[in-house]
Amino acid sequence: MKRLCLVLVLVLWAGCSMQRKFTYPLDGPIARKNPNPPDVKVAVLPLQDERGSKNVSATFLLYLIPVMPCGWGTYERPEGKVLVSIGSFEMNAKEDIAKAIAKHWQAAGVAKTVFFDSGGLKDTTDYVLSTRLNRLEYKGVVISYGLSACGPLLSFFGLPAGHSRVNLDMSLDLQDKAGKSVWKKQISEEWGVTQGFYYNMGRDMMGAAICLRRGLDAANDASLQDAISKLKADKVSKTLAQLEAKRKHEEEVRLAAEATAAAQAEAKRKAEEETVVYDVDGLVLLVKTIQGSRGEYGGGEITGIVINRRSRALSYAQISFNLYDESGAQVGSALANINGLEPGGRWKFKAISFGTDFASYKFSQLLGY
Repeated sequence: MKRLCLVLVLVLWAGCSMQRKFTYPLDGPIARKNPNPPDVKVAVLPLQDERGSKNVSATFLLYLIPVMPCGWGTYERPEGKVLVSIGSFEMNAKEDIAKAIAKHWQAAGVAKTVFFDSGGLKDTTDYVLSTRLNRLEYKGVVISYGLSACGPLLSFFGLPAGHSRVNLDMSLDLQDKAGKSVWKKQISEEWGVTQGFYYNMGRDMMGAAICLRRGLDAANDASLQDAISKLKADKVSKTLAQLEAKRKHEEEVRLAAEATAAAQAEAKRKAEEETVVYDVDGLVLLVKTIQGSRGEYGGGEITGIVINRRSRALSYAQISFNLYDESGAQVGSALANINGLEPGGRWKFKAISFGTDFASYKFSQLLGY
């Protein structure tokens, strides 16, 4: 009889030889809450695993003791452990859960671009999501009904063979490039299932994905949408500020270039003016600056520049021009004078011919003392 019970128990728990991997999502596509996600990039970093390391499995075998109703086990880290109906659960928490979050946020439209990043690309994104796993605890019960190894055989008749329960607790922290938190959320979910020969076998750790999905669905609320919207507005503001700064810089460069060009042109003009001069002991007439014009009501004026290159101020300086008509006959003169011309001073003179019309003029005299 015992041999028959053992064979039947082995048949019952044949599923224990199969491995179950963490898969996300399990129960259909993720609903897209935001059809027009904000144009920001979010990098989801590898999860920080802060779980404990206490695993109790020996108590599972207590169900083999006659009159004991069950055996049980508790795992703070269920990866690679024998559970109620599967031989091992396979999961890399640091990557698998982080990738699941990135997949969920991308599908839900939290942001236009969400991706898992091991750390190499986070500086190229707008924001970073840090996650911390506080608890992913598994509790399993094998029911023997006090019949030792034969107890689980009752599941052939529809009775429960065991229970599995998963408890998830984790933290989400969305940060900007400076490391400042802009949104935080705590996820705490629990899931349980009753298992029998005809139902829920191999579903021991489905609660990991189910609890994560429930938590992420709940976390995608108005506070997250407001935070992301603000992030988008901040990004637009930064872009506009950068464009404005670029425009101002280009304007400053342009104005500086124009000022430099104008200064160079002025220097060139002055240099050209001073290449042809009439020098009277340091009292210099810049010949190229001389210009003559007729007055609106007769007469005219002659203008130009005289520079005092002497080492002392001049109490008096005078310049005069002879005036000629169209036949070449001299018809008068034009005169200008100044008092107190300082050393290095530039005198913009204006020699006026009052009432005398002229067709041409010629420099006559420059003096100063």
